[in-house]
Amino acid sequence: MEEPEQDVPLDEGAPNLPDVFVRNIYCNHCKREHPHGDARQPFNDPHNNDRTWRLLSCSKCNALTFFLEEVEPGDLSQEYTYPARKPWEVKQLPNLPASVDQLYREIVTSVDTECYLLAAGGMRAMIEAVCSDRGVTEGRNPYYVPGRPGSQERNSSLASKIEGLGERGEISVRKVMMLHEHRILGNDALHELKFEDDVATKHALKVLESMLEEIYELSNSANLLAERRSLRSPDQSIGAQ
Repeated sequence: MEEPEQDVPLDEGAPNLPDVFVRNIYCNHCKREHPHGDARQPFNDPHNNDRTWRLLSCSKCNALTFFLEEVEPGDLSQEYTYPARKPWEVKQLPNLPASVDQLYREIVTSVDTECYLLAAGGMRAMIEAVCSDRGVTEGRNPYYVPGRPGSQERNSSLASKIEGLGERGEISVRKVMMLHEHRILGNDALHELKFEDDVATKHALKVLESMLEEIYELSNSANLLAERRSLRSPDQSIGAQ
């Protein structure tokens, strides 16, 4: 009678196997963290031996992720993934003009790829684009000093256009103050190459989105409501006694 086969430990009888590469990474498709392993053979950068490119696959849904491992001096390693993990959720703003919508999406992409300098410059450009679309060409100059030579009470600077948005009732007074912060953020990025960290930049993007909602979505809803109300008979109107 033959003896039953016994399991042989890998380190005693099996051939030498390469280490299995696994990383716990947030999966953009599953919306949660899962182990990711190599979907293809890793690729060493021919121009930089300290860089290894990998194509990883989610263990749950098989969604693919590009993964870069870069070894720095002192054996410290940096790891990068693409697309960005936990990407910014683009708001559904169907009433945005095409040019404004395109700029908004490019700003989101800049934030997702940690290009905060570009994001800050894009937010400043967004304010300019919105002012142009709404026909706001000037406004009260917040830096006006009576009696100072050359100081104008109203002009066409971006600071004045932001005030103009408020004067036209496009945005609230509170939002006017917030957009001035965006203007300064963009000026620092474009003129002095200074930019905020990811937390501040993402807060700025939230404010920008709320401005787009207020101008293009809420105002559109209010107009539709007023239009429907105008079609009612007098005894059905809200103001009827």
